Amino acid sequence: MSRAARGFTLIEMAMVLLIIAIGSALVVPMIEGGFDSREVRRAARQIAATMHYCRGEAVAVGKPQELVIVQATNAIQTTGGRSAVLSDRAVIEQIRGGFNPAPGVAQILFYPNGATSGADISLEDVGMIVAHGNGTRASDASEALGIRAVFGSNVPPVTAFKWALGHSIAASGMIDLALALTALRANVVPGIPTLDSLDSEIAPFPVSRELQKPRSNIALIICRGFGGMNVAVV
Repeated sequence: MSRAARGFTLIEMAMVLLIIAIGSALVVPMIEGGFDSREVRRAARQIAATMHYCRGEAVAVGKPQELVIVQATNAIQTTGGRSAVLSDRAVIEQIRGGFNPAPGVAQILFYPNGATSGADISLEDVGMIVAHGNGTRASDASEALGIRAVFGSNVPPVTAFKWALGHSIAASGMIDLALALTALRANVVPGIPTLDSLDSEIAPFPVSRELQKPRSNIALIICRGFGGMNVAVV
């Protein structure tokens, strides 16, 4: 009888089953991991969309809105009664930020002025300012005068970073934010080595060639743009 006619032996069948088992062991975790990753991204989008909704409602109705995240039930809920339980493939393991009314619970408030869980920060709480500081006389002078108009005689240490990196246009705000957080972590306000002297219109002003010390761990980052686009992040 030819080999083709007699079929597989027991050993050959065992080898085929072993190969299938090994292949399944490799492929199934990859598929499972793909599902988990997809569920985590979906949960993140769901939470972000709910936050966006709460902020819009706060601005529209003129009343604070709240988002509560509960670790024990893996759920989120809002002031307006919207709620959702996240997938068991996207489990909330730790909650940081916002207010913590109970262990494993985070409350994030959205205020009518657009602020989020931090509208009670006063001017005195700001520890340093990262100015837009694009290096042109008119822009820098107007920015300094604007800062003084807000903070009066109690302006915190001011710095800027475009002297070192240039103007990265749309990316400049995010770069300034990252550098501000790094500076706060190091508890310093970086100096501006290219600074020679202050314009007489704005002097005195707390900007320096040398390192300064922040008043607190809170930074104000200012991003200005053409066409009236002005953004401030605390």
